[in-house]
Amino acid sequence: MRILPFLGLVAMFLPACARPGASPASHAGHTPHALYHLAFAFTTTDGAAKSTTQTFEQVIEEDDTAFIHAGKNVPLVLPSITGATLTSAPRQDVGLKVKSHLEQRDGRLVVGVDFENSAAEDTNPVTIRKMSTYGKALVTPGQPAEIFLIDEAGKRYSLSVVAKRL
Repeated sequence: MRILPFLGLVAMFLPACARPGASPASHAGHTPHALYHLAFAFTTTDGAAKSTTQTFEQVIEEDDTAFIHAGKNVPLVLPSITGATLTSAPRQDVGLKVKSHLEQRDGRLVVGVDFENSAAEDTNPVTIRKMSTYGKALVTPGQPAEIFLIDEAGKRYSLSVVAKRL
């Protein structure tokens, strides 16, 4: 599987009252909550050989949701073999999708993450390798917390997060 490089990707959060098209009334009813910086690390380890880490960051308000979607749109059929043109070949988005939610429960931070990672393999027709999961972790600000750990076909995938109150 080929992992797409996503280094230093940053997604910023905008509260509902600051989003484009929001009415002034939505700002008046918005109660500000604490802001947190979430630093994620997605690590892939290929047996004992090597590991790669992709990092991405979000700034998120307590009790709200933030999104990251990064990748590319790839043809599912290689044109050089089939004679199809790039515009006529079916296509699919591959890459990284992250939806995170942060909340306080009994004075502790809970980070929920809906995660998807996909990549196109160089085969014809193209094979899409995809992994998706949802997990929650209790997070102590400044300390890493593991969201998930997956072992599959000789590879290990893990996602961790560090939260910092702004």
